[in-house]
Amino acid sequence: MRPPMSHAEPGVRFFCTLVCVLGESTIVRFLRVIGCSGFQNFKLKLAEGLAAGASFGEFTIHEDGSVVLYSLKTFDTTLQSLMGVRE
Repeated sequence: MRPPMSHAEPGVRFFCTLVCVLGESTIVRFLRVIGCSGFQNFKLKLAEGLAAGASFGEFTIHEDGSVVLYSLKTFDTTLQSLMGVRE
């Protein structure tokens, strides 16, 4: 019997959510575009990139900022990190 998804590691839950929303072929194409042969290879490259040095995105938070604005800033920071892993 498989354990419930709530006990899966966060990366696996995130990947499964993406597959459900976007479709597996879309995710595989994305992983290939960023230079990964699959999800396991992506996790390895991401871990290597994170171990090479802490790189935290910074952006200013304002009291009147919206959720959409912070979502976009977080997305941009994450995308920059992914591109760094790719290189």
